[in-house]
Amino acid sequence: MQVPRAQPDAWNDGPRPELATQGQFPLRNPAGMAYRSAALPRISGAVTLFYYDEIETASHWYENVIGFEKQVDLDWLALFRIADQAYLGLVAANAGSQRPIPGANKGAILSIVTTDLEKWHRRLFAAGVAGTGQGLEIGCGGLSIEFKVRDPGGYTLEFLEWLETSPIGGR
Repeated sequence: MQVPRAQPDAWNDGPRPELATQGQFPLRNPAGMAYRSAALPRISGAVTLFYYDEIETASHWYENVIGFEKQVDLDWLALFRIADQAYLGLVAANAGSQRPIPGANKGAILSIVTTDLEKWHRRLFAAGVAGTGQGLEIGCGGLSIEFKVRDPGGYTLEFLEWLETSPIGGR
């Protein structure tokens, strides 16, 4: 099946309204919000990408300190499995479409949801990971207990456990 390509309009860079009337694209309201007309296509996994000036240092930390399983190891990319079909990709500064942001506020946090929060905390505290010495804290407006650490590139990892039923399903 060949998918028709819409040309952006001047108002919202979205599909042209005349194509929506042909059933090819969802209609847009004046605020630019797409109306759902059908179920979303299947998603089989997710990859979060962080960008590093020193990818080797970050890769070593995620593999040997955190303990994530490395799936791909290239000069410019290290890919780690963090859950069934969830991955963290470390990308070298001179590769990919983004660049590392200097400083501590990267504008992104990797939140790792677990039912073994205390075990994670003990493991990382024993490894001397900065941030674990502050203990566990209440987070997410009282919905979780958590702790945060920073990786060698300055990205924040948040380990959390829902206190009751997770707002995103499961526990």
